[in-house]
Amino acid sequence: MAGSVNMRDVARRAGVSPGTVSRVLSNRMGRTQVSESTRRKILDAVHELNYVPNINARRLFSNKSGVLALVLPHFENPLRYIFEDQHLVRILNGLERTVSAAGYRILLIFADHNYLENKEYLKIFRSKQVDGIFIWGSYCRDNFYQELSENGFPHVFITTRPDYSEDDSIYFHHDYTGASYSVMRHLLEKGHRKIAWCANSDDVTSLQRELDLGIRQALRDAGLNWDDVIVPVRSNYLYSNGCQSAEKVYMRQLPVTALLLVSHDSTIGCYDYFMRHGISVPGDYALACCDSLLHEESLIRVTRAACDDVRLGQLAAQRLLAILSGEEVSVVNRISTLFKAGETT
Repeated sequence: MAGSVNMRDVARRAGVSPGTVSRVLSNRMGRTQVSESTRRKILDAVHELNYVPNINARRLFSNKSGVLALVLPHFENPLRYIFEDQHLVRILNGLERTVSAAGYRILLIFADHNYLENKEYLKIFRSKQVDGIFIWGSYCRDNFYQELSENGFPHVFITTRPDYSEDDSIYFHHDYTGASYSVMRHLLEKGHRKIAWCANSDDVTSLQRELDLGIRQALRDAGLNWDDVIVPVRSNYLYSNGCQSAEKVYMRQLPVTALLLVSHDSTIGCYDYFMRHGISVPGDYALACCDSLLHEESLIRVTRAACDDVRLGQLAAQRLLAILSGEEVSVVNRISTLFKAGETT
């Protein structure tokens, strides 16, 4: 029955014109005001007839889709790896809270080979599938996104941005340089002079560069050199990456007294590996991380720089919504982190 019901049926049941039904359902009052009693009749008719508006027709009429895309990096098993990142989960929470209140929904898109090869990041705009996009986890080399700016397609970057982008107003991130600076300074004040920096050794994201910069600043302020203190250990953000980092340090007997990791998850992985092998933290090795959760959920209190990811998502959403509405709104785009000394140093 629902599939055969159209707007004229709703109008007939409510005793109004199809145009009035359209204005009420799309929240477009214009100069013609609709009384609350008429509005109620229309909504009751919609409910009684189980009417579902034709999305494609609505898009054609309003020139808007009511959808915002969140573009994520592609991995071989995206459901397993992408959503292990608790930062992303919390950022998505902040995005959804804000855009849903404005009447939008979020569409997840993975930037796989077809997405890039077929320039789907342009096609989704031209076909009116989305009104704007959030781009999370972009790489320095992702210069193809410049085409979005050239075509005037609304977008914002979250956490990282490509090299070409110099527009800070559409780049939302934590103060990663301040985060790594505060944690490295703490380790140096604790007397550590050989520190394993467990991160992606490739200069592939703006986030990695910002973290490296904070470490270099802390070393310089302490009168120390990078090569004299830092022992690079290739790693990444996941729990399994932390386990691997701990194994490298332990099995290779690297001459370090502390490990600085990029995330809370990798730090917990490192800690668990040491506990399974009877290694004391912080007795044998101190542990700290630069990019942690604001509210820690682990049994051990990790020394860390904490990030409010929900707020980051909310601010990014506010900015994109402002772009879409044409409003001039001042939104903070870089959020300070909070240093918290824990039990691991």
